[in-house]
Amino acid sequence: MFRKKVIVLLLSVLLLLLIPCKQSYAANNSLYRLEIGEFLGEASVNNALQQLQGYTGWNADIKLSRQADYYQVYSGGFYGEENVKNVLNQFKSTTGLDAKYIPFGTGTPYKVVFSGSYYGEDAAKKVAEELTATTGIQAKYQQNNVGKNRSKVFSGAYYGEDNVKQVLQEFQNVTGISATYEPTGEYKDLVRVESGGFFGEENVKTVVQSFQQDTGLTAYYKPIQYNEEYNVKTGGFYGEENVKTVVNYINNNLGLNADYIATNSKDIYTIDILKVSGDSLTKIENYLKQNNWWYYKENTGVRFATHFSIYTDELYDPDTIQKALQFFQKNNWWSTTVKTGNKKQVYFNIFSDSLIDSAKLYQALQFFQNKKLWATIVTTNEVVYPYYDIVTDPLLDQQTINKVESFFKDRDFWYTVRNTEQIAYTEFQIVTGNLLGEDIQKALQFFDNNNWWASSRVSGTANYYKIVTGEMWYDIAVAGQQLVSNKFDWWSTVVPISSKIFTNYNYTFERLVEIQSKRTPKADGTGIFTASNALLSYYMNPNNFVEGTAEYYQFMDLTTPIDLDTQQIAMLNGYLRGMGRLEGQAGTFYAAGKATGINPIYLIAHAIHETGKGSSNLSKGIQVNNKIVYNFFGYAAYDESANVSGAQYAYEQGWTSPEAAIMGGAANIAKNYIYRSAGPQNTLYKMRWNPINPGVHQYATHVAWVTAQTRYINEMYQLLGSIALSYDIPVYINQPGQSTKPTGEAQFAILPTPIGLVGYTTTSGLNIRNYPNGDIIGKVPYVNTTLNVIGNNGGWYKVNYNGTVGWVSGDYVDLKDAFIVKASELNVRSQPTTTSNIVTTLYKDYIVQGVVDTNGYYIKSGTWYKIIYNGKEAWVSGYYIEER
Repeated sequence: MFRKKVIVLLLSVLLLLLIPCKQSYAANNSLYRLEIGEFLGEASVNNALQQLQGYTGWNADIKLSRQADYYQVYSGGFYGEENVKNVLNQFKSTTGLDAKYIPFGTGTPYKVVFSGSYYGEDAAKKVAEELTATTGIQAKYQQNNVGKNRSKVFSGAYYGEDNVKQVLQEFQNVTGISATYEPTGEYKDLVRVESGGFFGEENVKTVVQSFQQDTGLTAYYKPIQYNEEYNVKTGGFYGEENVKTVVNYINNNLGLNADYIATNSKDIYTIDILKVSGDSLTKIENYLKQNNWWYYKENTGVRFATHFSIYTDELYDPDTIQKALQFFQKNNWWSTTVKTGNKKQVYFNIFSDSLIDSAKLYQALQFFQNKKLWATIVTTNEVVYPYYDIVTDPLLDQQTINKVESFFKDRDFWYTVRNTEQIAYTEFQIVTGNLLGEDIQKALQFFDNNNWWASSRVSGTANYYKIVTGEMWYDIAVAGQQLVSNKFDWWSTVVPISSKIFTNYNYTFERLVEIQSKRTPKADGTGIFTASNALLSYYMNPNNFVEGTAEYYQFMDLTTPIDLDTQQIAMLNGYLRGMGRLEGQAGTFYAAGKATGINPIYLIAHAIHETGKGSSNLSKGIQVNNKIVYNFFGYAAYDESANVSGAQYAYEQGWTSPEAAIMGGAANIAKNYIYRSAGPQNTLYKMRWNPINPGVHQYATHVAWVTAQTRYINEMYQLLGSIALSYDIPVYINQPGQSTKPTGEAQFAILPTPIGLVGYTTTSGLNIRNYPNGDIIGKVPYVNTTLNVIGNNGGWYKVNYNGTVGWVSGDYVDLKDAFIVKASELNVRSQPTTTSNIVTTLYKDYIVQGVVDTNGYYIKSGTWYKIIYNGKEAWVSGYYIEER
């Protein structure tokens, strides 16, 4: 009774004291946790966790503790199924262990009789039914893998779409075979025939009507010359009778409509002649000038078309074009042809549907030959399977097999007899379930006591787990250890918890993103696509990676020493199994970590990432100057030439063995990053982003380079169990809270392009996608189609095509007069010299618009190219741009 009261009191104290500690900005090494027991299997540890939490209310989790081999015991053979069942029951009752029996030996295979191939399903079905009716043995027919290519008839080229449509219709009517036509050959330029000017709209209407009647072509007219309308106002005339005389003359003799207006001066009048143009304007001006009378005229803004030009629809046929030109030539009227900028394909081939029937193919070919038109039969890639085999049910009795053989022999049909995978067994053996420890010997002893042969084999892996509590002060952890022992009789140990510091950096988060974005960070591991600021911000923001997640290991201090025993190193070697040259090297990584003062778990994770789990060429070994060299950390493996530059660096360093590459690579990382004199980069976060001097001396360009490694670190620590670590978490001014990772187009930067940039498709059926390599949202059907280019990234262009905005591959688009920046930074200058003013700075993969002369050649000055930037001319060095 007294002991129970002590436990309850201790539990009450623990529940009161186990309050989460507030996080500080300094290292905290005074927190501990309990690691409890060793439980076999997830079910066992889950049950224990429920008991612990139900009794204490503690915050706790499950971790893998260690692994061991499971074994199964296999007996020798027992003849007969009834006999082995009796032995199995005896084994279970004697040992209390679970077991089963399975076939033993090679057994006797069932056989099937397999026929030759029959053309067509109906023929095969008929033979199968006859076989069953004759022999009483069930059989089925099945399609075999003997394929036959379909073919189609392909005609020569026909001129004109109307012509080929007519031939196509006749072909389908005569043969009953469906067909289509497709364009072929080069495109022809479309033109319009345009005339000179005709005076007067009624006149030009008459000419248009005559043109359409003579040529049968449609034509239109458009104004090309105008007369403007004016109001004419005179100076003053003395006396009303005098001014009336002038007005009457203008109205009666000149045929105009004039009026006089009294002024503010007594007996002084002016004359207005309104809305005059052309000859009328000339008449009144001449009259007023001849009489030396002052006047002025004002434009009313009204224009009258006086001359018109005639133009046709778009044409491509030479005879039709000539017919239109001759109409004007015979009337001595000037005319010409004008290219519209559009093109049309005028030659077409006819393709029949793909057929397998030879008679149908010959009939289609004969249609064209009868008309003395060229055609041929072409084989397609489409394969059909018209042949069928007959297969009996599995047979064991030889007399039954002979009966089927006689059926085929009597009809002179080919056949063969084949073994199946189905086996008939007469011997069996007993196999236990997965066993550990003493149970293995108990099972073996049963068979040995009965003078029966048996052996054991490794059959799997047994996982042992432990329970890990949350944070506790030391005294509380010790008291909790006693409680666990008294209440549950479980073994436990007190383990220190990792420490944590927060480092403040004197940058606003926005400034940090701005600096990094100019270094064209990559959204993908291959270094092709530039990441958007949204994706960049997500990976740079420490608040997005919370404690307890795999990603949190990016803040782990890589200089914190850890000690591993031989069993833990063996566990790491198990983790590296199947990873090429990394396999079996856990001890080397541990030695490299000890020699350089670097966490070996990080070194392994870094190597796994950089080598693609040991699959990269640099990790398999590359020959340089007759020596095989290795590079596990991607040192000098630049995006553009990873294998060449990485192998050359390894050769220069003397990394001629995996061990040398691991030790040498670790030493380089220690010197150049972890313990760097210009500012240690002792966390993965610092190695990627270098917050003390952002944008400079960063290990990688991929924004997810860090988190690509932390998942491996997390997996290895899950194997090893609790190890006290230190963390250094960066803090920035105006640092945002937690956010979600961008998806789709939001992952990709939209790099700027010149206003009005256009591209031309070089293929038909070009896919438009919602982001680079994303889902298809549209197509550009024709080659040489103009696209409005509004952005780019990684060789893909963001375009606007007929209102559809999306991304197309730059491999199939030619840009007009454009260059792409290849340098990380490129100065745009006012003049073609390095001493002239810098207009702006462009960054890698930006597109600039070149300036061309009247012949279409780029305007240059030495190695400098003239460009348009923000609507003004400027210059860039040709060494740092590439024509697109």
